[in-house]
Amino acid sequence: MSWPSWPCPSTRGTPVPGAGSGQPWHVLHAVRVVADLRNRHYEIPIEADVIKTLEARARKAGVTLGRLASDLLRRQLNAST
Repeated sequence: MSWPSWPCPSTRGTPVPGAGSGQPWHVLHAVRVVADLRNRHYEIPIEADVIKTLEARARKAGVTLGRLASDLLRRQLNAST
């Protein structure tokens, strides 16, 4: 099998091998993306018993531990201002 020229002139994309798709190659197209950083990751020491409580509440609420901790901190900070 011969590969199309790079970039593929028929589609103006870059062909890459197809994995079990029945096609000899797929075409990747470059796109422009505008993105903002919306999440930040911080590590803070938290006592083991507090973590266990947070994990249990997060499971019960169906949210991640990080989301629950963030919401609790936000509520506490808003209440104290």
